[in-house]
Amino acid sequence: MSDVENKYISLTITGLDTIPKDAVKVVERALLLTAQSLQSQMVKEAPIDQGYLRESIQLPKKTGQLEYTIEIEANYWRPVQFGILKEYDIFPVNKKALAFEYKGGWIICKKVHIPTRKGNPFIDRAVDKTIPRINEFIQTAIDGAIQ
Repeated sequence: MSDVENKYISLTITGLDTIPKDAVKVVERALLLTAQSLQSQMVKEAPIDQGYLRESIQLPKKTGQLEYTIEIEANYWRPVQFGILKEYDIFPVNKKALAFEYKGGWIICKKVHIPTRKGNPFIDRAVDKTIPRINEFIQTAIDGAIQ
């Protein structure tokens, strides 16, 4: 159901090209409700340091007839989700020093050491909390189609 790719989560349902259009609308609505719930859970489960990771988890966007994508704009979500297996240093390439904002102040240094760390699988937790609600979303979509 979900696919963790570059910087987004994609929910896709395939193989529905032979069912009636009304049924496809119900499935599409259930998928949207699932994607919205997953995005909400991802925001709740994302760790907070400065809050940028949480703020960068976008609302689901429709990217196909039966596909919604949740984009994560923070480019560091993968090390947070999966961890860092090997420590490394970051050095400036085009300047004499690195400069970045951290916790309200600017830091200027010649290198930054990135230590190993365990992952914080916030996406996995969000998926685990969303999956049990799929039947609820399907029923809501069916009820909406009947009315």
